[in-house]
Amino acid sequence: FEFGASVLGDTVLSDEVQAMITDEEIRYLLSWHAMEEMEHKAVSFDVLQAAGCGEFMRITGFLVAYGALYGLGFPVLCAMVISDPVARRQPVRLIREFYGMLSGPLYKGLIPGFLKYLRPGFHPDDDDQTAVLEHWRTELFGANGRLVDYVQ
Repeated sequence: FEFGASVLGDTVLSDEVQAMITDEEIRYLLSWHAMEEMEHKAVSFDVLQAAGCGEFMRITGFLVAYGALYGLGFPVLCAMVISDPVARRQPVRLIREFYGMLSGPLYKGLIPGFLKYLRPGFHPDDDDQTAVLEHWRTELFGANGRLVDYVQ
């Protein structure tokens, strides 16, 4: 899962997705979290390898887990709409927007990364994200970084 979160993080840090996040505070929080996911992308992968998890189990587990997550999307969305009085007034619009995201830049950015993961012999460290991480470390935590005032 960590590599999947790392792929999502890399996608969230793309210019196209960054432009979609209109609230500045939320953008910086999501950007920090995306970086954090990218920094530890290989930890659980390495633990699984050390525990003897083979290629078949890794690939099958990935497909089952992400299939389940996508399958749960609609029921979770319905529960959120039902519990939110504002959303209840426009459920069709919200559902259309949710599934519109599935074909938008956020999800289109995930597909190449997921395909890399499914390649036999893959390791998360094969995907060098050093430049992206350095850029965002400077952007968020450099001398004039956006989150400098939030950290001690």
